[in-house]
Amino acid sequence: MMVEDLGVEAKEAAVREVAKLLPLPELLQSISSIKADYIARQQANDAHLSTMVAEQVEQAQAGLESLSLSQMTISGLRENFVEIEKYEDDAIVNDCWGNSHEQCVFKKLGRFSFQPLSENPLLGPSASG
Repeated sequence: MMVEDLGVEAKEAAVREVAKLLPLPELLQSISSIKADYIARQQANDAHLSTMVAEQVEQAQAGLESLSLSQMTISGLRENFVEIEKYEDDAIVNDCWGNSHEQCVFKKLGRFSFQPLSENPLLGPSASG
């Protein structure tokens, strides 16, 4: 019973506060238009927010698709390099048939060696060349 009394008192206090804020009857009548304006603005804000979120979701999905495609491409390249290395090893083994072990090792390492240019394209002819 006491809780109900407190609820009634709170409602009455709220009505008194509104009556103080809006003392004129015209202002009291404008409450419905203020409420309608608030609801319209809230709906517009919600629609704008939904549009922004949808755009960000689309961009995130496109980014994930791009990453997935890149990952597939990188995996394919990795497999290709492994295959190339196998073919190179097979070619070296076939070339080494009948040669000494040292000659085969040099052939194998030769594909990783640096061959200096007689001319540096940026600096021109080298002093030693």
